[in-house]
Amino acid sequence: MTPAIVERTVAGRGVGAVLTERERARLGALPHECRRADWLGGRIAAKRAVRAVCRQAGARVPPYRAIDVGNDADGAPDFRVAGRDDLTERFNLSIAHTEGAAIAALAETATSGTVGVDIESAKPLPLALLARVLTPTEMARLGAASGHPSPLDIWTAKEAALKAAHRFCGALRDVELSWDESRAIRARVVSEFVPAHRIVVRHECIGRFTVALALCR
Repeated sequence: MTPAIVERTVAGRGVGAVLTERERARLGALPHECRRADWLGGRIAAKRAVRAVCRQAGARVPPYRAIDVGNDADGAPDFRVAGRDDLTERFNLSIAHTEGAAIAALAETATSGTVGVDIESAKPLPLALLARVLTPTEMARLGAASGHPSPLDIWTAKEAALKAAHRFCGALRDVELSWDESRAIRARVVSEFVPAHRIVVRHECIGRFTVALALCR
């Protein structure tokens, strides 16, 4: 979601009709304008995702202010919809934002698993910086393959996979990527005592941003 969409949403309704009282207090407590813009974009993207799920199901679409987006005990985003506790029980949420642009996704936990998203500005990422979060296997794969994804694609995919698998990992080095000649990316968690799981990652460039989405089951 672009900054222009955020501006139109707020201009057309006003902040009071978009954010709950708790969200307005959180927004007002943020010290920097750029941080406030990113945070607001993420909340609006999340609310649009919730509204889209309701619309696709043929259910009543809740107003923005009826959707409260917060964080759970682990810091991951969650949401509540007034009068619709079933949505919180069925779906999980991921949010990412940068430079005023934002992305959010919902996944039905029972059927799709947990979702993670990331968005980064499409600028060159130094390989030396990426190397800080790569496993030895990933470093060897980068050195041996010529058709590997770009460093930014790898970083974004790892961020999304980490969010999707946050229940049993806590660092980018815990997520190990692999890829084929088509640059399709797969992921797995390499921490100890991890239950059987499968992580699917999709990434693409949208305008001047690189976006990744991961699902972990």
